[in-house]
Amino acid sequence: MGSTTDEEFKEKLLWNVKREVKQIMEEAVTKKFVQEDSSHVIALCSTIEACLGHLLKRRAAGFLRSDKIAALFTKMGKVNETVGGVCRKVQEQLQQQAEATRRMQSSAQEQLRRQGSASGSSAGRAPQPLSAQAIKHIWVRTALFEKVLDKVIQYTVDNASKYYEKEALMHDSVCGPILAALLGKAERISGVWSGGSMLSGEAQELFSVRQGPVRAARVLPAPHISPLMTDSFAEKRPLLAVCKATGSSGTSLPYCCVDLYSLRSGEMVKSIQFKTPIYDLYCNQRILVVVLQEKIAAFDSCTFAKKFFVTSCYPCPGPNLNPIALGDRWLAYAENKLIGCHQSRGGACGDNAQSYTATVISAAKTLKSGLTMVGKVVTQLAGTLPTGASEEEATPHSASRRGGHAPGVVTIIDTLNVGEGQVMVCEDSDGEGVVAHFPAHDKPISCLAFNPSGMLLVTADTQGHDFHVFQILTHPWASSQSAVHHLYTLHRGETEAKVQDMCFSPDCRWAVISTLRGTSHVFPINPYGGPACARTHMSPRVVNRVSRFQKSAGLEEMEQELSGKQTGRCSPVHLLSNSPSGSPLHAPQGLLCTAGCRLTAGRWGFFSEHSALSRQNHVSKAPLVLPLPPTGRTQAHAVYGSVPRCPGKKRSSPTVSPESRV
Repeated sequence: MGSTTDEEFKEKLLWNVKREVKQIMEEAVTKKFVQEDSSHVIALCSTIEACLGHLLKRRAAGFLRSDKIAALFTKMGKVNETVGGVCRKVQEQLQQQAEATRRMQSSAQEQLRRQGSASGSSAGRAPQPLSAQAIKHIWVRTALFEKVLDKVIQYTVDNASKYYEKEALMHDSVCGPILAALLGKAERISGVWSGGSMLSGEAQELFSVRQGPVRAARVLPAPHISPLMTDSFAEKRPLLAVCKATGSSGTSLPYCCVDLYSLRSGEMVKSIQFKTPIYDLYCNQRILVVVLQEKIAAFDSCTFAKKFFVTSCYPCPGPNLNPIALGDRWLAYAENKLIGCHQSRGGACGDNAQSYTATVISAAKTLKSGLTMVGKVVTQLAGTLPTGASEEEATPHSASRRGGHAPGVVTIIDTLNVGEGQVMVCEDSDGEGVVAHFPAHDKPISCLAFNPSGMLLVTADTQGHDFHVFQILTHPWASSQSAVHHLYTLHRGETEAKVQDMCFSPDCRWAVISTLRGTSHVFPINPYGGPACARTHMSPRVVNRVSRFQKSAGLEEMEQELSGKQTGRCSPVHLLSNSPSGSPLHAPQGLLCTAGCRLTAGRWGFFSEHSALSRQNHVSKAPLVLPLPPTGRTQAHAVYGSVPRCPGKKRSSPTVSPESRV
């Protein structure tokens, strides 16, 4: 219990330092200067002194010294030149402070004797004494102003065994280096731009690429280091991966190399060359993924050695030429074939039937393209159009309609269990590392995105009408035993649009989809499926789905009656009940999770997910697929389309009432 308390106290000290550094950065940016006697500077000095004084040895502080920080600096200044310079500077400031105090006292007495004389004005030009707070924190404050505080902290961490107990923050193998790095780079690092000179308020550029346009850039997170691996670039991190037009060697083709730069020193530490252009970069704590036109290459985050690569991708014309989605562990990409022996149970049962408006628009575009093609053929036969023009324009269409390839197929692989080398999904392969393999659309896939937990996947096709939300339930045996539940079909509109990006909210109750038309569509969803209602979206935390007991016992109707009688904020959506926060049936004690489930943390709470190990011999029943229109949309009005229907099945129009069966 004591060790837990000590760890929490050390984390609190580090959190206070981070908070004060952030406050100084914000003040330097907004005001363009930071005053020496600013409250943020005083607070930062106080937090640093608290870290330096945590479990300081008694002999290091001195038996009769009341000021432990002064004793520590004095003792270290005898063996370290940097700390010794700080000590000399402090002594000079204290002497000037004493002289200024005596001068002010003498000038005050002279002013009392001779009212209105000029001695008061001459005394006003004398240097002003330091404030009481500045004198209290003069040691850390002087090191901060002299820009040597990072060196002082680093020396203290390196020699912590001489001055601190084993349980001290400065002696900790994790907290000590974090504090040293935080204070050492506080003058330069705050993302990519920061207040380089904190006290002058001037912003200093940390790193800049000025060798042509940049196509992709990613700041690599701290890698996940296993006991059998070592980080080869630990001293160079944090690292920045850049794909620019001109490579480091200067002889490679444009956008054909990835250069890794150290944000600590600014030098390039690694360069990865390719023969074809690079289109995007993705990264997590395990791998760095390089996206090519029809290929995906993954590199280890510690050594940057090639781990695996995928060559069976289905490219898509649009902003994302080769769409992928990278989670904490899983990687989803568009497969060019659907292999029956690896196909998972579930997925999309076919694209939704188009409405009358969408059919008319599609027919008009088809007629226009046909007339244009006839005109080009006639012009080419007449000899007025070069032959190469039509061939170049037909190249993308022929490339996207290759023989034997099926669009709209998604493959999800486990980056931790996949073997080294090429990842192949075919009849002869055993499917090592393949988590799921299923059809998602009838058209080529244009965008993919995981939710924060990695259990939900949203997909979009080239038309941009409908977006599918799937729940991935894996099986430990093979991908053919995994279940892919189609939870929602999110409908955008009738006109075609190219999807630029998609994402989930941290609690997975909202999905946002942005297109190149300049609009962003917001959809209400649940991480477990079912209709979105006041019960699920008016509560500050994620709630469990309604059980059969609640329905059969009539508790849901009672809750609606009680919430209808109470005075509270009503839901803005028609036919929805009031907010359940004031209902007595909503217990705030927490969530009840049955056996075989696990809780996944979100920003606003937790939701339960069935464990894959409890479904070895059967697949759970898939929920009802709900088509949802967007709740909000920027720069355009929300468009409500028709209800999708699967072939051979008849479904009634979904309602937004909580009584709907999930």
